[in-house]
Amino acid sequence: MASAAPAESKPPKPSSYTIPVSTGHEDLLHGVAYDFYGQRIATCSSDQRIKVFDATETGEWKENDAWRAHDANISKIAWAHPSFGQIIASCSFDRTVKIFEEQESEPKSSGRRWRRMSRMIGDTRGAICDISFAPAAVGLKLAYISSDGVVQIQEAMETHAVSRWTSVDEFRVVSAAPSRETETSFCLTYCPSRWGGEQLLVGAMDKVRIYRHDSNGKFQPAEELRGHKGLVRDVSWAPNLGRSYHLIATACKDGYVRIFRLTDPRMTFSPTASRPVSRSRHRNFNMDDEKPQQPQPLQPPTSHFSGLAREISNLSVGGGSTSGRGGGMTPGGASGSGLVPGANAGNFSAGGSGIALSIVNSFEKAEDSMGVLTVEEQESRELHGFHVEEIAAFNDHGREVWRVEWNPSGTVLSSAGDDGKIRLWRADRTMRWKCMSVMGSGWKPTRRREDDDDE
Repeated sequence: MASAAPAESKPPKPSSYTIPVSTGHEDLLHGVAYDFYGQRIATCSSDQRIKVFDATETGEWKENDAWRAHDANISKIAWAHPSFGQIIASCSFDRTVKIFEEQESEPKSSGRRWRRMSRMIGDTRGAICDISFAPAAVGLKLAYISSDGVVQIQEAMETHAVSRWTSVDEFRVVSAAPSRETETSFCLTYCPSRWGGEQLLVGAMDKVRIYRHDSNGKFQPAEELRGHKGLVRDVSWAPNLGRSYHLIATACKDGYVRIFRLTDPRMTFSPTASRPVSRSRHRNFNMDDEKPQQPQPLQPPTSHFSGLAREISNLSVGGGSTSGRGGGMTPGGASGSGLVPGANAGNFSAGGSGIALSIVNSFEKAEDSMGVLTVEEQESRELHGFHVEEIAAFNDHGREVWRVEWNPSGTVLSSAGDDGKIRLWRADRTMRWKCMSVMGSGWKPTRRREDDDDE
């Protein structure tokens, strides 16, 4: 009796952690970008084509449209904030940046669904390496950087018609353009936070700097993130959802993923400097001569408090009045709930006896009139506002690292390198950053933590 044929082995089920997406590109894939809601992705490739995919209810991705967008390799792609519409920007080695807008009246997969609205030609001899949209709070702005180290900022003249753009700033991030034989690396990203003004993070060769506006509204170099021993391939500024500090991640050719923490000393509350003078202090008596002392004038607070006042004065809080209720902001750790919903920003108070915000602003003006801060010192304070600290550095990839990206809450960092793996990093309860999982093509994610501090 013949033995039964062995049953055919079934192909392994795909991992529940990953959903494969067949893009159909005919060449190398250079960029993938999610939209604001995570329901659409756009891809760009060396085949000079852009493709957009929509998420379905079954968790699969269906092609929305595909079209030839450039005349050379497309290096990066980015989505604008949805408040401006469905807008995509792409940059290429053909030295152009193009803006596309979705036309809902056109059928899907027709090649006409996304119309080119604008074409920007970089005032440069090099390819456009990276692009980034500014946060919606500062308007519809786009920054891009070329391979000769020139950053250009473009702004849409009318947000409802994205066909007209104008250059609002241009600056060089290297002293001279690298030679053609030199391997180059340039990248940039906007700070996603709506607080703190317009800030730009730029990686230029082996250096990373933050650029911030000066008194004339032009970008100037501020803090430098040091420690890189190779070309910086990518930079990512984490979204800030309530943290008192910023997080920045970098990917470097030296094989390291680095995480930096940025703290703003201007937001450090100094109780001794900002505590209001109590009434009892105005009626102190000297027991030796039994003569009342002269009341001491209320001293202006330090620049830390002035910086905080400047940040608070930028808030727009509607309706009502604090009337001393609900606690405002309490310097000494007394009870209070910060900004009270319905409070009027002009009546905002600090401390139990209530220093009006108008008085705080007068203190800041007093600093200038007293000569405490010159114009140059004020500008320097604005440009050099962060204390930078490297809090983590990992070489788990073992090879060159090409991409880093934060999740929407800024709590998980992903990195991709030449080892063909995607690694996810997260901080535990003790604020130690660890690799929580590893993913790769055809590989099931592997747990890397020995303990589950986060669970």
